[in-house]
Amino acid sequence: METITVSDWTGEVVVNREQFTKRWNDARISDIKRMAIFAADFDEYVCAEIDQIEARLNEIKAKLVDDSFNDSLAKKEVKA
Repeated sequence: METITVSDWTGEVVVNREQFTKRWNDARISDIKRMAIFAADFDEYVCAEIDQIEARLNEIKAKLVDDSFNDSLAKKEVKA
């Protein structure tokens, strides 16, 4: 199993690709959507647009997280 070492508030942690991806799953725009729902002049179109933007951002985020993991893995292999 491929792993990398990342640093966070607990220190250094060894994670695999799935764990690394889960660490970034909290990065969402759901709070913006909640604000739109409770806005004075609520428009369902705004929420639909936010959903489309969120879907595209999640695609981009998944690519960036995967690329970051691959870069870290490559650096680890070079050191070995």
